[in-house]
Amino acid sequence: MISELDGKFSIKVYPSAHLSVSYVGMITKTISVKGKSFLNITLTKTLEEVVVVGYGTQKWVNLTGVISTVSSKEFIDRSASTATHML
Repeated sequence: MISELDGKFSIKVYPSAHLSVSYVGMITKTISVKGKSFLNITLTKTLEEVVVVGYGTQKWVNLTGVISTVSSKEFIDRSASTATHML
């Protein structure tokens, strides 16, 4: 499931269910819904740096290969039909 832009979501579950909430760069949290009809969930950042790559995510320490950072400033004067062609 994916939340709305502000993080809100609605889901129907069994009364004894446990929800697992995760996001890239955050510590996964598992929460029991027993006896609750509303949850306020806050995720905590991980201590490890995470790099998002084209085929998933990698911890910074496990990353091999060449990494480059491209900002939007570098795309302003380029004419291409897709972002992939710009790269």
